[in-house]
Amino acid sequence: MPVPGITNIGVVTVEKYQRCKDVILANSTALQIRENDRPATGLSDEELASELDLSLWEVREIRAVAKRDANSLDDWRRADEYMQSKHISFVLGNGESRAGGHHDGKAGHDGRKTT
Repeated sequence: MPVPGITNIGVVTVEKYQRCKDVILANSTALQIRENDRPATGLSDEELASELDLSLWEVREIRAVAKRDANSLDDWRRADEYMQSKHISFVLGNGESRAGGHHDGKAGHDGRKTT
C-alpha cells in the first residue's frame, strides 16, 4: 500500500516508510537542525540511501512526507503566517525579510541580526 501524499511515479510502501522515516529525519542534513547555534552534522541523501538500501528518490520522498507528518497543522499555519508577515514587510519597503537563516534575534550566518 502506498503512503498517502506521495505523488511521484514510484511507490514507497508503508512498511518501508515506517522502517526508515525516523532514521532519515534524525540524520538528514537537509533538515538544517541546529544545536548550540552550530550547523548540524548528518548524512547526505546519497549516504542515507546507501545506508538504508534505498534509492535517492525514496530517501527524498520519505523525508518530505515524514517532515510534513511531524508538524501539526498549527505549526504549518504559524509558519505560513510568519512567512506572509515577512513578505509583507519586505514588499512595503522596510526590508526586514530575508530568505534563509534562523529568526530568533541572533546574528545570522552573514553577521546580520535577524528578527
